Amino acid sequence: MTQAIQFKGSMFTLTILQVLADDITKIGQQIKENMEKAPKFFTHAPIVIDITNIDVNADFLDQIIHKLRSNDLIPIGLISSIASLQHHAIAKGLAIFPKSKQTTTIKKEEKPVETQPAESENKIPEQAKIILQPVRSGQQIYAKNTDLVILNSVSPGAEVIADGNIHIYGALHGRALAGVNGNNKARIFCHTLDAELVSISGLYQLSDDFAQYKKMNGLQIYLDDEKLCIEKI
Repeated sequence: MTQAIQFKGSMFTLTILQVLADDITKIGQQIKENMEKAPKFFTHAPIVIDITNIDVNADFLDQIIHKLRSNDLIPIGLISSIASLQHHAIAKGLAIFPKSKQTTTIKKEEKPVETQPAESENKIPEQAKIILQPVRSGQQIYAKNTDLVILNSVSPGAEVIADGNIHIYGALHGRALAGVNGNNKARIFCHTLDAELVSISGLYQLSDDFAQYKKMNGLQIYLDDEKLCIEKI
């Protein structure tokens, strides 16, 4: 029998809309503002709605879905622990996603319990993925379980992704997403910053935020208290 389909695992960049308040007017305004800042990135982008931080009902979820679709965004999933909302989302054709890793609270004051090293801790880390050529518009490069090193520039419309750090020895004009597996210690290093978007562990900034850095060389981007920081190396 001729095979008609095949299920394959893959890695795509998904944007999470983390809802922090139950003011649907403000939510609609801020969705529109972000769309206007980076229309090429957001238009027709798949969106996962995270409403784990507030207590809302199905009608409110419907309003968010409507706001997204009216702004040319495509809601595809929901993050929520409320069973009634999960059932409602499924009825609307949305998938249910687990709670995102970057929202996990880490209590720094607690001392770790001493245990025997896990088998994975004894493994040699994977060698960084090294790219020699420029990353052209439309290309996407992903470094799984390791760092990504680019000995050239990243063009507008290109996307570089890594579970670890990203090192760019040229100009960053496209999009760079580090720590996509939830590693909030990941960093992005670049010679010149003129990016469409940068993201670490799901938190991102858009091109309008980088004007003051365009004439600076040798920059690093990292998370500090759930905020993206940019400074010279």
